[in-house]
Amino acid sequence: MNSDSLTAIEAARALGVTPATLYAYVSRGLIRSERAGGRARRYAAADIAALKRGGLPSGPLIETAITLTRGGEVFFRGRDAVELARNLSVREAAALIWDCDPAASFAADNLPEPPPGGETLRGALATVSPLARMLALLQIATADEPHWPQVTAEFFGYAGARLLRFLAAAVAGGAPSARPIEAVLAEAWGLDRAARPLLRAGLILSADNGVDAAVLAARAAAAAGVPPWRSVAAGLAVLDFVGDATADARAGALIALLPHRSPAPRTLCEAIAKLGTALALPAGGAATLYAIGRAIGLMAHVAEERNTTRACQARGVYTGLSPESGISPQSSRG
Repeated sequence: MNSDSLTAIEAARALGVTPATLYAYVSRGLIRSERAGGRARRYAAADIAALKRGGLPSGPLIETAITLTRGGEVFFRGRDAVELARNLSVREAAALIWDCDPAASFAADNLPEPPPGGETLRGALATVSPLARMLALLQIATADEPHWPQVTAEFFGYAGARLLRFLAAAVAGGAPSARPIEAVLAEAWGLDRAARPLLRAGLILSADNGVDAAVLAARAAAAAGVPPWRSVAAGLAVLDFVGDATADARAGALIALLPHRSPAPRTLCEAIAKLGTALALPAGGAATLYAIGRAIGLMAHVAEERNTTRACQARGVYTGLSPESGISPQSSRG
């Protein structure tokens, strides 16, 4: 934090508060700090700037070691996301983000069970979009998910690999497979092998956007003790592919891979939509690719939340009528 941090005096002066108020913000999790030698501490400049821009945040401050966005570049576990998309397989990138061994997580026998009544369900969902089918089957699969006590990286890598294979199979309408995720999707969408590197890049670049609504939902579920798959499902349920306005270098990097160049879009989701058009993916295919990619990062956040000492919990403040007021809700509205 040293190059992007302030001393206590500098931080208090920047915020226009006393040192005591600064320390109160730190104790409430609003500003991160770290020891700087002896008893002195330094305070995160980004948190201080955020407080100055928008005042005190209404939600919890999430400490994460998964994704950093700096100067328009995105880093997963300290590694450039664009370089990961160029050089790693989906399983290697996922295991890096999960901080586990890819060979163990993606072992050939680590396959999820198909949901009960799978053939009947797939038939009933055959006419809906691939994203809707995937999310529906995931909800059914997680209805009876057991509560696992393990919180190791190995466990979450094992659960994450099974989840990715389940999601790909749900899109493809077949049984879960140990084949690469992009290969399963390419075959389901009638694409040749030349399309697989594009799908792979889309999945890896989509892995995480930092702390957004999807991450908050997944982490809140995990903090409440909800099992891993169901916590990830909570995050996927609030994804907004069209409305996601995250702008960074990933968009241009993905567009640069397309055979027919077009003006670089501003956001990653716009770039994935262009990828969907270039590959003639079915309706909802681009959003599905994005959602499967996001599942990688969401599992990492669930794992991180289960291992944190400061749970993702918000506190409510009641602002309604006092029970002692004697005024009914109906009469207060006239």
